[in-house]
Amino acid sequence: MSKSSFAGQFRVGTRIYTGFVVILLLLGVVAVIGIRGFDSVENFMSRYSTISDNAERVATVNAYVAEMRRTVRLFGVSGEEQYVSQSHETMKKLGELLGLTYSKMLDPKRRANLEGMTALFEAYRGDFEKLIDLRRKRDKLVNEGMNPIGKSLREDLAEIMRSSIDAKEFETAARVGIILEKVMLARLEAVKFIEDPDEKNLAKVDAVMADAVKSSDGLPERFNDPARKRLATQVDANADKYKKAFDDAAVAALAVDDLMNKTMSGRARDFAKLASATAESQHASLVETERQMESTITTASAMEMWIAAAAAFIGLFFAWIVARSITGPVINMTSTMTTLAAGNNNVEVPALDNKDEIGEMAKAVEVFKLNAIEKVRMDTAELARLEAERRA
Repeated sequence: MSKSSFAGQFRVGTRIYTGFVVILLLLGVVAVIGIRGFDSVENFMSRYSTISDNAERVATVNAYVAEMRRTVRLFGVSGEEQYVSQSHETMKKLGELLGLTYSKMLDPKRRANLEGMTALFEAYRGDFEKLIDLRRKRDKLVNEGMNPIGKSLREDLAEIMRSSIDAKEFETAARVGIILEKVMLARLEAVKFIEDPDEKNLAKVDAVMADAVKSSDGLPERFNDPARKRLATQVDANADKYKKAFDDAAVAALAVDDLMNKTMSGRARDFAKLASATAESQHASLVETERQMESTITTASAMEMWIAAAAAFIGLFFAWIVARSITGPVINMTSTMTTLAAGNNNVEVPALDNKDEIGEMAKAVEVFKLNAIEKVRMDTAELARLEAERRA
């Protein structure tokens, strides 16, 4: 009795279905790898989009900062109130954008940069409110103190000089003219300092101012005329008032300059450094994300190609195995049946132990063979009986 093959232990339909299942599993693996690859690419694209959006927001933040610094400086220099409202409007937009950018930021280091930028911005905004108060105080001291007092000094001295000339007191008029010249020089130096305050120049202005004040000392005693004496007394008092007004305005002007050009400028520089570092980090992340995305696509495509090729090879191999497990036994069975049909009952029937359709066919052929053998035996016995009867 022939031994059955391993494939013969399974029915033909089972073998075919198994081959299809294996192929489908391989195709499923290809599909899973493809889906995972697409998911990875989608994640990279989402990350790239987020970083790109944040980079755009950071660029917009820099634009807002530049506009804010421009309007703040214009207010600091000119004192025009329109720049206060413009600065406040820009600061409002900048604060909202910083909050949005921080909430969308993924990288911890860049989030820390945004925290630092936000803190610097809030400090800058607080400094601006101080700058508003200082600039308004400085302008009030100039417009309500220095300017009217200086105008009064000039007008009073001019009137004293004119009346002295009318009285033909030319020496007195010359002395008053010298005082007027010193007062005008002091006013000029004072205005220059207030517009461009520099502590290094303060001593020079103080010296010019002190000289002007000193030159007016004792001026009332030079006149007997009540009108000129009254004006001279007023000049003497206003000279001291002008010096006091300038001192107060100089303090405010220096405070404005220090706050705007040192403190606030320093915060702006630190902000710019953090913004620049954030932008550089974002650019590097965009380049790295793009590289990883391209690498993932290349790897996934190559893996899919290799697995698809393996699936095709394994599919063909299974098809060959299944076909061979069917056609081989069928051919052997055909040969056995042909031999039996030719009267050779000594042939061995193959695949008798198979549990598939071939095995069932083999068992039927085995019955056919046994019947043929039995028929030959019976025919031989009958011939022997007839031969015995004939001899009897």
